[in-house]
Amino acid sequence: MELLLQMIVIGVSIFLILLMFKINEVSLSFFKKNKYAIIVYFSIVVIIYFFLLCNISFLQKILDFNYLQFIDRYVLFMTSCGIGIIVSAPFINILQKIIENKKIKDLESRFIYNKYEYYRDVVGNISPSILSIIYNRNINITDVIVASFIFLQEKNLLKVNNNKIFRTSNESSYSHENIMISYLIGDIKENDFNNIYEDALMNDLRKDGYFYSVSEKDKEEINMTEFMEIVVVWLIITLLFFMPVIIPLCNIGIILVFSYIFAFIGIPIYKFISKSINPIVRTEKALELNSKLNGLKKFLTDFTIINDRSVSEIKLFEDYILYAIIFNMKGNLNDECNRIYENIIGYINNSKCS
Repeated sequence: MELLLQMIVIGVSIFLILLMFKINEVSLSFFKKNKYAIIVYFSIVVIIYFFLLCNISFLQKILDFNYLQFIDRYVLFMTSCGIGIIVSAPFINILQKIIENKKIKDLESRFIYNKYEYYRDVVGNISPSILSIIYNRNINITDVIVASFIFLQEKNLLKVNNNKIFRTSNESSYSHENIMISYLIGDIKENDFNNIYEDALMNDLRKDGYFYSVSEKDKEEINMTEFMEIVVVWLIITLLFFMPVIIPLCNIGIILVFSYIFAFIGIPIYKFISKSINPIVRTEKALELNSKLNGLKKFLTDFTIINDRSVSEIKLFEDYILYAIIFNMKGNLNDECNRIYENIIGYINNSKCS
């Protein structure tokens, strides 16, 4: 009965916080959008609560509890709510990514493009970064640096002289390629490079019509951290204002302090999860290019162009190693190709250090 009363009080508190934040929006749509977060969070809280409840005598012994049983259970439940905020974060992040991918597929399904079983030609004068993000939806920065080094030399935007990398008099029309050149010649430090490079790449992709701009409404439908942010606020308010009234401050003990810490840690965690929503929706042009890349990968794999032949036998070898890097086929490269890949990494590092 006491536990039921606690649950009712907690439920009413959450509802009041909901009203405060969503005064004009509290509806079934809010709960529908956040249903997975609600299920995950409360399932984890219940598991943690009963685990702590089953070990309450042990906790009392090591933490020197001095509460009545009613207070013990209330404190344990509040502690479970605090721990649940942190424990549920990775699960909610994974679920959000699943929902995001589903939304992306729904948006991309509107476009019609050709499907290539095999595609033998190199795809064209397109930077490895653009190809990689269209094919993989993300980029492995080390792979992209190696592939870009080869590609920019082919485009005569870079030159190598006396073991040093230099910029030529030419300049790329793509800002991400110019940033890559600045990084390779040492004008941009590694810590600054990652963020500005990805931002420039995304702008170039949109400028060339490879990406579809996702509306704020689409992003809002994907975001399911809203409920968790409300839980964090509720827990902090409860711990700051209500708990000292129910329990004398001198008796709160270390376990409830942890709840308070977990609640505050939850703020940046769920803000980060919320900001990480960045649906990359490819346009018809990008899907056509992706289909060619799929056909080219199948061609390279099925006809063992990379696997079984020496470098001297591979036509347009440098182009094929670019695609092997983009397709994450480095493990399938023959020993000679792997040595070239590793040598390029070492050469770039040595050139930047010298």
